Amino acid sequence: MDILHIPFYFEPGLGLYDMEKRFTFWASPEVREWFKARGYTLYERCWEEDMILDTSIPAIPPQTDCGEAEYPYAYFDTDSEEPEEPKMPLRSRDMTGKAGFAQDALGRHVAIKIVRADTDEYRILRFLHEQSLDTLKENSIIPVLELIPNGAFWFAVMPRWALYIDTPEPVYIHEVVFIVHSLLKDICSGNFLVNHITDDWIGIPRRGHLRAEKRLLSYGSFNLSNDTSAGEFDYNPFVLDVGGMGVFFCRKYQHITDRLPILAPLLDMMTHRNLKRRFTADEALLFFEDRAAELSEAELAAAIRPTKDREAGIKYDNYDRWEDLPPLFVDRWKKYRATPVPWYTRLLRRFCATEFGERYVPKASTMSKTAQGRITGTSGTRFTATFVLPGSGMQVNYLGNFSSSIQTFNSANATLKYNADNELTATRQFDGQLGVNNIKLTLTNGPVIEGVLDMPISPPSSVSGSGVWAIN
Repeated sequence: MDILHIPFYFEPGLGLYDMEKRFTFWASPEVREWFKARGYTLYERCWEEDMILDTSIPAIPPQTDCGEAEYPYAYFDTDSEEPEEPKMPLRSRDMTGKAGFAQDALGRHVAIKIVRADTDEYRILRFLHEQSLDTLKENSIIPVLELIPNGAFWFAVMPRWALYIDTPEPVYIHEVVFIVHSLLKDICSGNFLVNHITDDWIGIPRRGHLRAEKRLLSYGSFNLSNDTSAGEFDYNPFVLDVGGMGVFFCRKYQHITDRLPILAPLLDMMTHRNLKRRFTADEALLFFEDRAAELSEAELAAAIRPTKDREAGIKYDNYDRWEDLPPLFVDRWKKYRATPVPWYTRLLRRFCATEFGERYVPKASTMSKTAQGRITGTSGTRFTATFVLPGSGMQVNYLGNFSSSIQTFNSANATLKYNADNELTATRQFDGQLGVNNIKLTLTNGPVIEGVLDMPISPPSSVSGSGVWAIN
């Protein structure tokens, strides 16, 4: 019992992706006893009838409704915004099966990840483990508390933190500044965790209060832009990431530029059509830090109180973010103001969106690969999209979670369009449409998942959420 057998593959292309085997590993008595002997009590796995799920709950129930954060551990609370849902305090979710959750001897919540020895990932985790907590805190990096050896693998133990820095909606200007500044440090929302945990499936009411009180920490460990929508031949993935994050910010906050004017030049330069003029990640961060430093305490403490509706139907490059801004401000930053999309670009984009354009123009651009597969909405908010990549025959899975409950659906005829295999990695957010007869999801870093529904869903709806890629 000194070495645990890892009963599933880690290398891409070896064997089928067996989620049940991964989840069962963390639930097995042998594994639970192995970790208990090392000071960790694994969470109890959740089941739905005879099906093991990707969620688990603490084996040791919380003694209080909420707990304060003692760095590096997170705040926790058992509150819920959805009282009609079954109460499962501190329920966690990992869709890959490569991580489990546990409590240490003091009842503190941790995440445990399986890492193969002799890899760059292990070497990075070892380096972080050797750093002091003060150094890691100063650099906004979650610490590695312990590395437990296990033959050809290691178990990396870290504090359990959570996703979604921007949920619930901010109330004060300083909250928007905090969110934008945090995400600009990494340009990938899926890389950011916050030191507040609750039930991963339902509402997180206290997080908004912690953020408003400036007690929330956010540490780092997306293609929405139209950069290739007119059939452009190539793109820079780093520039595309900046554009994707810029569009994300536009969708969230461009309607409040009259309340926080520095967003207007920032968003225009992050989504600029001229990629040579577009901000780099460093330039965007430096610009925002310099402009945020000019805000007074009173301006930061002001309530947002939007004067405009968030108009989701207006695309980011058709929205006037400079409307109603002070003339002196507009004059100061006029060089950063993007010009309207010219008529010929709009015409070319409309052409590329037609059946003929989609069939022929993308062949000249970088969206050059198509994989066949299926999409299944399993229950509530969850879905799985499975594809076989052309050439290698490798199976990839996008394990997704809608931001709100949807009807059960299935698409046996689905496609994945992408540029390169390395796009099919990590946690990625998406936006899209579901119903009446089709589903289409556009991931934040470019890939598009779409399919014909086996049965119609009415009425159709806009959907959003996030998912994680797993390749085997």
